[in-house]
Amino acid sequence: MLIYNSLRTHKTLKILECCFANNIIPCYLPSYISYKLQPCDVAVFALLKAAYREQT
Repeated sequence: MLIYNSLRTHKTLKILECCFANNIIPCYLPSYISYKLQPCDVAVFALLKAAYREQT
């Protein structure tokens, strides 16, 4: 799954073809929702980010 905002330039045929060719499900978020998702970034993904940094 690929999660990104619904910016018009992100919705191109080339991107969709690439997603479908690689079994990636594109998930478009509505505009102006990132402020509501910020707590997820801090609470949920902080551990994942820390583990990733340790591996690199």
